[in-house]
Amino acid sequence: MTTTAQALAYLRDVGSPQVGMTLDLFHANIEEPDIPAAIRAAGSWLWHVHVADSNRRGLRGGHLDLFPITVALREIGYSGAVVLEIAPPEATLPGGSSQVPWGAVLDRYVRESVAALRTTLSPQAG
Repeated sequence: MTTTAQALAYLRDVGSPQVGMTLDLFHANIEEPDIPAAIRAAGSWLWHVHVADSNRRGLRGGHLDLFPITVALREIGYSGAVVLEIAPPEATLPGGSSQVPWGAVLDRYVRESVAALRTTLSPQAG
């Protein structure tokens, strides 16, 4: 399934309280016209959220607007996992060489993403 509407149709057909859905923000950025609306539609069916920016890099490294997403998560009372699913770029960085320390790049993405999540998910943010 590639959209929340498809996932919800599946969940209704299955009809089991043991089955929920995962929302992957990288894919939602491609498939959903309105990510916060998709979150609101998912409501209590949403059990797991994968977080990456629109380019799979760390948060604030692409064009994903994290604030309305976290507002929607708070509105539905989401209390599940928010899991970073980021990756370093496959090509060399501008001005870099093929010897780019990808581990260090990924570590930076993780640190920046955790900071963005803490800021945006904090109760004071909304």
